[in-house]
Amino acid sequence: MLPGISDNEASCVTNEGNFRALLQYRIESGDSVLQNHLQNTGRNATYISNTTQNDLIKSAGTVIQNKILEKVSEAKFFSLLVDETTDLSKQEQMTICVCMCLTTRFVRILLITYQWMT
Repeated sequence: MLPGISDNEASCVTNEGNFRALLQYRIESGDSVLQNHLQNTGRNATYISNTTQNDLIKSAGTVIQNKILEKVSEAKFFSLLVDETTDLSKQEQMTICVCMCLTTRFVRILLITYQWMT
């Protein structure tokens, strides 16, 4: 069981979120290192809080964007596609894609960002 949720509470909780569900799946699949870490580490050092999850997502996004920029700088040709739309709730959204030609027969199209605009 993940820290912060007792056996009684777990039966009432239907969705702890994707990240915690993935951790629970890994534990149930036999990841004893993860299970030991979560059971024996102080609650302030498990690194499974929302803040930590968001930091991991932001860090992964930065790494991916840097890799894309490396590929763009290597490409012979590239173009940017930018699109903005407003959904039914009147929230503006912007998408930025990059298309690049890495070889004479290969074109790659990548989504760079998808942002809610305020």
